[in-house]
Formats: sequence, C-alpha cells, structure tokens
Amino acid sequence: MVSCKFPHGSFEIGCNNPGGCNFLKSTCFVSSLKKIWKRSAIPIVADQHIRSKILCLEDRRKKLSKNKLRDTPHNLRKIDAYKLEIKCLFDISVNDAQQKILLNKQVTKKERNIDINFLNDQRGERKAVMGGIDKKYLFTTRRKQKGIEFTNKRMTTSNSNRLASEFITNLTLNQVRNSSVEAQNKEDNQDFEYQKDCKPRSHKRKPDFVEVMLPRKILKATAVTAKRYGIQSSAHTATLANVINSAGGNLKDFDISVTSAKVHSSAVISEYGLKVKEDFIVKAKGKQLCVHFDTKIVKEYFYGANINVERLALVISSPSIDKEQLIGVLSITDSRGITQAKAIKEILESWNLWDSVHSVCFDTTSSNTGWMQGACVLLEKWQGRPLLWFACRHHIYELHIKHVALAVSGNMSDGPVDNLFKKIQNFWETIKPDINLNNLNRLEWSKRKGTFLEEQALKTKIYLEYALFTEKFPRGDYKHLAELVLVWLGSDKLGNFKFRKPIAFHHARFLSKAIYYMTIELLTFHLQQFDIIREEEIATVPQIAEFIGLFHARWFLKAPLAVSSPSLDLCAIRDITKYGSFNKTVSTTAIKSIKNHLWFLTEQNVVFALCDETLDNNIREKIAKKLFLYPRPSNLTLGKPLFPNIDIKKIPELWQLVGPQSWILI
Repeated sequence: MVSCKFPHGSFEIGCNNPGGCNFLKSTCFVSSLKKIWKRSAIPIVADQHIRSKILCLEDRRKKLSKNKLRDTPHNLRKIDAYKLEIKCLFDISVNDAQQKILLNKQVTKKERNIDINFLNDQRGERKAVMGGIDKKYLFTTRRKQKGIEFTNKRMTTSNSNRLASEFITNLTLNQVRNSSVEAQNKEDNQDFEYQKDCKPRSHKRKPDFVEVMLPRKILKATAVTAKRYGIQSSAHTATLANVINSAGGNLKDFDISVTSAKVHSSAVISEYGLKVKEDFIVKAKGKQLCVHFDTKIVKEYFYGANINVERLALVISSPSIDKEQLIGVLSITDSRGITQAKAIKEILESWNLWDSVHSVCFDTTSSNTGWMQGACVLLEKWQGRPLLWFACRHHIYELHIKHVALAVSGNMSDGPVDNLFKKIQNFWETIKPDINLNNLNRLEWSKRKGTFLEEQALKTKIYLEYALFTEKFPRGDYKHLAELVLVWLGSDKLGNFKFRKPIAFHHARFLSKAIYYMTIELLTFHLQQFDIIREEEIATVPQIAEFIGLFHARWFLKAPLAVSSPSLDLCAIRDITKYGSFNKTVSTTAIKSIKNHLWFLTEQNVVFALCDETLDNNIREKIAKKLFLYPRPSNLTLGKPLFPNIDIKKIPELWQLVGPQSWILI
C-alpha cells in the first residue's frame, strides 16, 4: 500500500501515532519512508508530495513493462534511464533543505555541517550510512510534542472549568427562584464564592512600559544586526532615535547620528571581515585553489551623483573546502586584462593565497583570454607555472543561443530582438488572463516520427522530466526554462504549470532569450489574436524554438557537470552536425560557435573524462592508455590552451584528443 487515506481537508496521512500507520495489515510505504528520513533529521516534503513521487515512479515502471516494443533502442535507453534513477537516492527532502539545516539553531554548527555533508553524499556517491537515530533531534521532537500536549491539556481544563461554572450558575439560579428570601441570600453568598473559585485564571495584563538600561553607544551595539538585514545608516539612526524618544529619553545622552552609524557600520564590517579572512586562510592553507573572477559595471552613489564603476568580484573554491569564499569586490579603473590581473594578484597576496592557486575560472571575453595581455595569461606568467583554465560553462552555452538567434533572424545586433521581448513584457497583463493551456503551439511529433529530430526530442524530454522530478535547479529561471520546453514537447509530468511573468532581457543573461523565445512560440496563437506582434516579427521564432527545445535546453542544464564536459561537448558537435540536414543555417552557426569555445576538449582538460562515470569504461581506458604513451614532461607549456582542430566530417573520439599537456591534471 502506497499510503493511508488522507483525512478530509488534510494532506497528511491519517496515522494514529506520529510516524505510525493506521493500515491494519501492514505499514504504508509513505510512513515507512518517513521513518527512515526522520532518523536523519533532514526536513522532508509533505506526505502528498511523497505519495505523488512514488506513484509517478510506479506509473513509469508499468508503462515500460507493458511496452510491446521493449527491444527497440529507444525503449532500452528509457529502461536504462529508469534503472539508473532507481539506484539513486529517492530524495524527499525539501528544495531548500540545506538552508533550513543551516538555520536550525538547536544544534551546533558542526552538527549542521555533518547533516549537509550526509545529504550531499546521499545525493551523490552514497558512501555514508546512518549509525543510529539522531538523539538530539529526537529529544527536540519529543520536547516539542510535550509542549503541544501540555497546551492542549490546559485548553481542555480551561474549557471544562468554564462549562462547570456555567452549569453551577444555572443550577444556583433555579434554586434561588424556589427558595425563601433568607435561604436565597445565604445560597447567593455561597454560590458567589464557589462561582468565583471555579472561574479560570486569567493572565495579568502586562504593563505598557518596561524599564530597561540602554547603552550610550546604542548604534554600535546594534550595528551587526542592521548590516545583516541591509538597513541603511539613516534608517538605522532614525529608528533608534524614535525608540529613545518614545521611552522618554534624551537624545543628547546617546551617541546617535548618521555619521556615527556609518562609522560603527564600517568598523563592524572590518572586524567581521578580518575574522572571516583569518579563518579562511587557515582553512585554505596547503589546498589547491581555484580563483573565479568576473567584472561588472554598477551604478554607485558618490557625492550626490550616480556614477558607473567597474567592479571585479573574486571567489575562491576548492574540492578540499566545503564552501566557496568571496574574498573581494574590487573597484578597478577599467576591465583590461592587465588591470584585472594586477588586482587579482594583489588581493591573493594579501590573503596569503597566491602560491596556492592552481586554476582560474572566467568568462570567455578577450580581456580574460587574450593570448598576450589576457588576465589568465598574465596570472600564469607571474606564477611561473601552468594553471588549469576553466571557462564558465553557462557563459559558453549562452553564447551559442545568441549566435543562432542572430543568424536565423538575419539581424546584426540585438536591437530588433529586444523590441520584440519588450512588447511581450509590456502586454503581459493583457495576455495572461486569456491564456488557454489547451491552445498552445506545441511540437508536432507526427511530422518528425522516425527521424533524428524525434530521437533528440525524446532525449530532451526524458532528461528534463528527470531534472524536474529531482528538483535540481540552482535558480528559478532554470526550472522555468525546463517547464517551457516540456510543455512544448507535450509532457504530461508537469502538474499545475503556469506561465511566469517575463524576466529581464538584459545582455548579461542570455538565458532570458531562451525563455522568451519558448514563451513566444507557445503563445503564438494568443499573440496573433491580440494583434500584439506582426507576423514577420515571429517568422523565425519556430526555428530558434526548435533549436532550444531539441538541443540548447538540455546542453545548458547539463553544463555544470564539469567531469562530463568533454563528452557533452563532443556529443553536442555530433548532434548539431546531423541537424544540418534539417536546418543548415542553425547547424552551421552553432558549430562555428562551439568550435570557438572548445575549452574542455583541449589537451589540458579532456582528461576530465577519466572521472566521468556516465562514460563507457572502454573509452576511459583508452584515454588512460593514450596518456601513458606520452612521457611526463619536465616543463609544461605556459599560455592559452590550444583548441583541437575538429573536422566535422570525421569527428574524433575523446581519447584521440589526449596529448603531452594532459599530464597537467595528474
């Protein structure tokens, strides 16, 4: 039995005891599953969601077992995907489980980190096991349950006393009417005393004012909290001044002013920042570090005027450190490579981390990747040893959709595209109430049956349904893109799907293009009905939407898998090359864009495939054998990694891309 019946008006299984089950023959599966998860003290979803996940998994099993064409390659792939999913963790933790664990102040920081590491392990390799019940969590749960029982008991006693009082009062009044005047007075006095004793106790009203001692430097005492919640100095000062005035205090007795608030705020930041710095230096000592850096122009208020300032953000990460660390957001004069490199070197030296840096992560702009004056080349030159170059995976795939959209539309810039998106954004409130989910422009499977396009559509559909089921999305817009593509593919695994309000369409996030194009494609009939956009404006949208739905969405959402990057990039080249027989423009443009960003197919990075467990063992064995054919070089080459020359007519295998520079990772 999957689960007990839900009581009327409830979404929790109707169990007699917490964690138990009211099904007489055996324990329901939901209840058994909850018992295991509650031992780990990890927050879990509601019973209705657990039940839905189980039923969804069972429905897929039934469909696979009933399929008559069980020996077809497509169905075998679906069966393999299902078996792989069965072997993984049946994850019923809430979406923000890690954040909720971190916010749980009832346990120590060390215990919170243990819970988070255990959850991540179970979602990955699953090497750890539970030794027993979490006793502290059990103690907290029992104490909470006792508190609820005590409150209920008090309420029951209070109601009983009130009913008894009313009953005795009514009885007394009847006796008074039937007795003499003397007996009546006597009984009245007795009843009054008895009635008074039976009244439930009422809490004393708390006074309107409470005497407290306020520190003279009240701004300093509250600066940490103000900074934590982003309260500005003026608001911080005004709030505390109002509190002091309301309490009848004299502001002259306190050190309170906007200037003081700013001084104390800066002091708090410096003090806290110094502590963070010292702790991280100890933690990162002797570790192999990766420095992530990126620039952004931001508006800042300076002496009464808004000015544009170039900011450089730096983050340090390492496989040996559980959490990445922001080490600075620096103001720089410009975004040239040498300016960035000098700023990065300076701050790394101030943190005593310069010699521990072994890799860099960056966006693929010329200021970062230039072969002479690029920031990465200069950092490597100053280090005197080669670094691993990790180009931002999302940035790479965001560029592919940009280039394809421009090529298909025939525009030389994003101007017309931005105007199209702006129309959707401006008229959204007009369109939204009349959206009919049964009248959407979806993929016509019948026209693509038995073709390469059907194969790619099924690949995307299976992967996105799995991603949606596991809820492994770092951001909400990533999930929305997956939902839009699944709607276009006609998936029945979405539940209550709703179109979201259009997001910003700035150039910093090319993900917005994919979301807008899929939205326009799905709502084509609605947009034409309201005469919001002209037919020629959306003439090229179906081609772009097909590229997004069949390839880009899957590529983009798989992009963070670093060890799978070499195989994913090579598969992308193979797939988009085959797509050339259906759409030459899209295929040619995408291949050109991919060839300009073969960062993970270089000799230095292709050996990441050795750690890719999704890759066939024979391929990984060939990579290792090819690597050992080359003697380990005494000095590895410095400078920008060379991209392999890939002929689309004869696409190489991964092991053929291995070379002497591949020893950098070993």
